[in-house]
Amino acid sequence: MIYACVKCEFLFERKNEPSKCPSCENQYVVGANAKQRQQFQELHGNMKELRAAELKARQQTN
Repeated sequence: MIYACVKCEFLFERKNEPSKCPSCENQYVVGANAKQRQQFQELHGNMKELRAAELKARQQTN
């Protein structure tokens, strides 16, 4: 499930309900709303693409 910190608005994914935000350690963490879930999925997808491109570039230079 995707969660959002009420204080710093950090979005993160966990299998179990977190006790605090991994970024600011605030205790007020809630399930992400639809807009936040979409934003998280877009960012997460872009990071996977960037990592794959970086790995491919490294393999080509070696």
